[in-house]
Amino acid sequence: MNNIDNKINRTDEQLLFEKEIGKWLKKTRLSKSKVNPLTGRTMVVTQSKLAKHLGVTFQQIQKYESGANGLGLFKFRQCCVFFNTDPRDVLEIIDVEMWNNKQHPIIEINKEQNVEKD
Repeated sequence: MNNIDNKINRTDEQLLFEKEIGKWLKKTRLSKSKVNPLTGRTMVVTQSKLAKHLGVTFQQIQKYESGANGLGLFKFRQCCVFFNTDPRDVLEIIDVEMWNNKQHPIIEINKEQNVEKD
């Protein structure tokens, strides 16, 4: 189904997944910094460098990182190649993060109930 903005209606779980992929992308991009041995300056993987590798604009990378746009399977694979990461490891990390996010409210409710019993 399409809405007025011509975007597919996404479920809460899809939105959460896209946000977690975006968090992973940003965290990985920023953590892959290297120190230039000649200058001693830190070289970071910029959004522009990643965008050039993926064949998109840096604005698109911003949208991926914020979760506003979903990262397609092919682009996800390209990101994994760029960062020399196994896609299965990434998906496992994201699955754990999503599980933790889903469980957090339940844990809080259980804590509140235990406090009331005391």
